[in-house]
Amino acid sequence: MKIVYIAHPVGSPSVFENLEKIKEIVHALNLARRDIVPFVPYMTDCMVLDDTDPKQRNRGMGNNRAILESGMVNEIWLYGDRISEGMLTEITICQRLKIHIIAMTAKTRLALQEINKQKSKP
Repeated sequence: MKIVYIAHPVGSPSVFENLEKIKEIVHALNLARRDIVPFVPYMTDCMVLDDTDPKQRNRGMGNNRAILESGMVNEIWLYGDRISEGMLTEITICQRLKIHIIAMTAKTRLALQEINKQKSKP
C-alpha cells in the first residue's frame, strides 16, 4: 500500500471548516481506496499548536518537512480550492525529493501547472 500525504489549505477562511473538509476527504479515501493509506500528520499539530503564532507554525511546518523527508511518503495529493503557502512548501520539498505530486481538484491542478511553468522559466 502507498502512503499518501494529503495536502489541503488549513488557514483562512476557517481552520475549523478546512479541518472538517480534510476529515471528509480522508473518510472517503479510506472507504474507496484500499490501495492507499491517507496520511494527514498536520491534523495533530492543528489541535495542539497555534497556526497564528509564527514560532508554533514554524514548528508544525518543520514536523511536516521531517515526515516528508523521512522516506515514508510515496505520494502527495493536493486538495482544496487553492495552493496555500504551506502547501507550496510541501510541494517544493516533494519536488526536491522526487515524491510524486498529484493535484486532485481542478483548482490545485491549475495552480500546480502555474508553479511548474514558473519553475521551468530561465
